[in-house]
Amino acid sequence: MRVENNNSTTNHRAMLLGMDSAFAKAVPTVNTHSESEDAVYSMVNSIMTLAMLNAEVLHIQTSYSPHVKKLNVRVQPADSDYKNPNVVFTEEIYLDKPTSLEQLKILEDLLIELVADAKDLAMGAV
Repeated sequence: MRVENNNSTTNHRAMLLGMDSAFAKAVPTVNTHSESEDAVYSMVNSIMTLAMLNAEVLHIQTSYSPHVKKLNVRVQPADSDYKNPNVVFTEEIYLDKPTSLEQLKILEDLLIELVADAKDLAMGAV
């Protein structure tokens, strides 16, 4: 059973479909991406997955700024005191640059190393 939300103040789909403003005309109806853009998006998703799967040993925080197409990454130990954070690593990558994919690959490799080191430390191997 599907429930429709007919409240115009909270029915966001209706608000989008019913727009007659200049914003509605500026929103593209079909979003096509080049193969290189798709590769960049795939790499960003891979980094996000890495962050989610390893949260028990390392907090990899990511944020995206759409107005400048920038990915921000900040890494902290999982036991960080967030009042006085111990930031291990920070990086920002603009996703619309010709070198974005290569920078993301390097970032992913570095994050994999940091995760491995954190897991070794957690197991007492280091």
